[in-house]
Amino acid sequence: MIRLTYCILVAFLIINCSKQNNSDYIKIINSSNQSIFADIQYNYPDTLIVDSDLNITDVTKEILSNSFTEITLYVASWEEIIKQRNSFETVTFFFISTDTIDKYSFDEVKKNYNILERRHLNIEELKRSNWTVIYPN
Repeated sequence: MIRLTYCILVAFLIINCSKQNNSDYIKIINSSNQSIFADIQYNYPDTLIVDSDLNITDVTKEILSNSFTEITLYVASWEEIIKQRNSFETVTFFFISTDTIDKYSFDEVKKNYNILERRHLNIEELKRSNWTVIYPN
């Protein structure tokens, strides 16, 4: 009886641990020949680059050329955070060259809007793309 209970418990844990909400992470693929920073902002429809006020260290990520990263929040799913932070249920992705970040301060980048691309994606668009964003578009 103990063995059966143990087997059921292990099976339950395996099944529940393997279930992953697709919005637990956002995958960003950099298919360009240069390293970039991807910065995710919640202030849509405002298009200014602002400092993130979430206590999450990896909302801005460096992504090497022809590689990808997965950004996980750990505090909640991306879908939940986006819904909480933005009534339009939309986030803005800013793609900035690593060379630009190395050459100028982040304050200068924000002030001069030295970005490669800005993209607005709502929750439905992120779901359709399986929470994957590809740079360049």
